[in-house]
Amino acid sequence: MKNKDNMDEMQRGILLRIEETAVNLVFWVLLAAIIIQLLMGQQIRYILGELCAFALLSGYLALSTLRNGLWAVGAAPDRKRNALVSLVPAAVIGAFSFVKAFILSGNGLSGTLLKQLVLTMAATYVGCFLLLEIMRAIQKKRRQKLDDEEE
Repeated sequence: MKNKDNMDEMQRGILLRIEETAVNLVFWVLLAAIIIQLLMGQQIRYILGELCAFALLSGYLALSTLRNGLWAVGAAPDRKRNALVSLVPAAVIGAFSFVKAFILSGNGLSGTLLKQLVLTMAATYVGCFLLLEIMRAIQKKRRQKLDDEEE
């Protein structure tokens, strides 16, 4: 049985905004739940469900936007922005590692711990930057292909 489409453009727009808000809410709540559980000392195997759901949601969003040649509503993809954006996960991972190692374990700030924090932050920064640059190249190539098809 075929469903009759009974929505006008305004209703579709409202529904799309509701769905977008729901996806954003799930994304950020899952991320917060994962971080909180890790900070509380929970083992990875106990939060595997949340990690899988987060990975699926993130992967779907990334692949769908790249396939359609899209980036973000308020930002154009460029190297400088990717370099700045990559600082955020590096700082978050560094803070997370610091809290987990220093505060929760009760150990003092040793030279070894400081080296580990800096290396972790640097690796996170480089990994994030490289991933964003690869995605930027894919998006640019895909956008060009889609624009050429329209002409």
